[in-house]
Amino acid sequence: MSDVQALVDHQRIIDAVTDYAIGIDLRDWDLLAGSLADEVEVDFTSWGGGRNLSLFTAPKIVSGRAWADGVRRSMSAFRSTHHLLGTFRVHLDEGVRDEGAPARARCHAHVQANHYMPNDRGDNDFTLGGYYDNELVQDASGRWRITRLKLVVLWSRGNRFVFELAYEAGS
Repeated sequence: MSDVQALVDHQRIIDAVTDYAIGIDLRDWDLLAGSLADEVEVDFTSWGGGRNLSLFTAPKIVSGRAWADGVRRSMSAFRSTHHLLGTFRVHLDEGVRDEGAPARARCHAHVQANHYMPNDRGDNDFTLGGYYDNELVQDASGRWRITRLKLVVLWSRGNRFVFELAYEAGS
C-alpha cells in the first residue's frame, strides 16, 4: 500500500467514526446508518445504561440498520446531544490478505458525550467520557464502515436517568 493510500484510508476511517457521532448529534440517521457495516458487534457494557435498560448489559451482534434505528429511537427524545471526538489512533491491518478479502482497521477515539433532556426527575444533563475502540472494514465501494462498536466509559456525571426517559419517549 502506498503512503498516499494509507493517508487516504486513515482519514476515511476517522470520517466513518466521526459520521457515527455527527449522525447522532445532527439527527442525521442516514449518516449514522451509513457509518455501520451490515452486521455490527456492539459492546457498551462498561457503561451499563440505566436501571431498566437491558440494551447495554452484554455485547451483541446486530444489523447495522437495527442498531441505527435503536439509536434513533432513544436519542431523538433528547433536546440535544454533543459527542466530541478526538485523539484518534488508527491501525490499518496491512497483513497478508486472502484474494478479495476486505481491508480491515481499528480506530481508537476518545469521546466526551453530553446529553440534555429537560425533565422533572432530576438534573437535565448527563455527560460521559471515555473512548471508542472500533473495528472497521472497507466495503467493495472503498468506504470504511464500523463492524465493532465498543464504548469504554472512564467517567460520568449528571443524571443517568435521562437515558431511560429518552428511551421511553422514543418507544
